[in-house]
Amino acid sequence: MTMILILLFRNPLRKLVILGMNQLKQGKGPLVAKTVATTLIVVFTSVLHNALQIRKRLLDTGAVNSTDEILMADRILEATLLGNS
Repeated sequence: MTMILILLFRNPLRKLVILGMNQLKQGKGPLVAKTVATTLIVVFTSVLHNALQIRKRLLDTGAVNSTDEILMADRILEATLLGNS
């Protein structure tokens, strides 16, 4: 609550608090970028793994199941959207 009041109104402490906050967050950009990239890679590989399982099931049965077709189209769309992000 005190921090909000200090930042809300112009006073001598505001500049010190802002400088301190800038020092705390400096250098965190690469860490955030790596975390986001790792998350995208994990989700992307999961989608590809699911698509490969559906394809393997299609090849094993020899018949095309409408549910598998819909799931495969959904997985391909999801992988495409993740790849373009």
